[in-house]
Amino acid sequence: MIQTNGLAQTMAFLCAKGKDHHKLLYQHVSQWMLEKEDGKLLPTLLEEDSGTYRRRTTEAIAYSLWLRRFAEGKEWGSAQGVDE
Repeated sequence: MIQTNGLAQTMAFLCAKGKDHHKLLYQHVSQWMLEKEDGKLLPTLLEEDSGTYRRRTTEAIAYSLWLRRFAEGKEWGSAQGVDE
């Protein structure tokens, strides 16, 4: 989703969706990107310059891939929902 729609749009989708797994993914990515427990990534993204936004996008994609492989390794159900 990040590669297709962009980081801010994907994070907005996760916030708006309202399902527990969407909220959890938003929280995990926000915490990783902002390195603090109460991080709110979406408002931060909207205020950043394009270079910082591109770096955060690259980092979010790398983290999401790692998180997906971690979940698959732990056999926590199907990781297919991550792509949807």
